[in-house]
Amino acid sequence: MNGKHTGQVDSGRCSGMYNGAMDEQIQSLHWPLVLRRGQQRVELHPLALQVECHYLVALAGDAARPQREHGQGPLVSRALAESAGRGVARELLRQGYWISEETPRWQLPAWDWRRRVSAARHGHQVDVTFHPEDVWPWPGS
Repeated sequence: MNGKHTGQVDSGRCSGMYNGAMDEQIQSLHWPLVLRRGQQRVELHPLALQVECHYLVALAGDAARPQREHGQGPLVSRALAESAGRGVARELLRQGYWISEETPRWQLPAWDWRRRVSAARHGHQVDVTFHPEDVWPWPGS
């Protein structure tokens, strides 16, 4: 590249800073998403824990391995997880990252994160189903 910021996709890389014309490109992203800035790499993985329980997992680090991980959720649909991912991608593009067409490398660490969250949530399931027999007849009546 010649160092100019054109905002166009070139060789699998979104060169330049984020601008409104990139919204269309962001709307048609393929998941998981890989963003790069120099040696820094961010992967965004929308993952399902169970029906109507999705997370967006962000893994960040150098090209070799993730050094940080963060999850956002639970979200009620994959569409919401992807929407959250598009918002994260927009912000990273504003910070000078570009969308890379590289193959995601950190699928296993993302799945490991999902396994740990699922195990932590397992003991904290809450039944929110309404059972009329628990209420009627009203106690004391």
